Amino acid sequence: MGTLFFGDWLSGITTSLALGLLVWLGVVITRRGKIRGWGLRLLIAVVWGTALSALSATRDAFMMNGAVFAMPGFQSLLCMGLGIVIYGLGFIAMWVHTQAYRKFVFLFSAALLGAQIATIEMSRVVIWLGGAA
Repeated sequence: MGTLFFGDWLSGITTSLALGLLVWLGVVITRRGKIRGWGLRLLIAVVWGTALSALSATRDAFMMNGAVFAMPGFQSLLCMGLGIVIYGLGFIAMWVHTQAYRKFVFLFSAALLGAQIATIEMSRVVIWLGGAA
């Protein structure tokens, strides 16, 4: 299974970014009572998640012949929908300057980013074990 996540440089970088994002989100969520400014943290989460998504799509040859996940497939549609929600809430947060709203958006986006990562990586494991995506 190690080759699934670290089989080549792109898989290794993608796996490292995913784990790093999950750890960073966990640290921020754990320290949420001490945090005053949420805007920068939200921006970092969205940019990090976007970079991870792009690398993950490259790793899985998304939208190419032999892609791991089909364009109209469950994983693609779910992650696209969650991404639209994350971007939409983040976009609104640029104009809503209350920290309570930005904190909510960060926490909600963290959960959605976690769901995206879990969906793709668990699906890859299922395929690797011989199951259907």
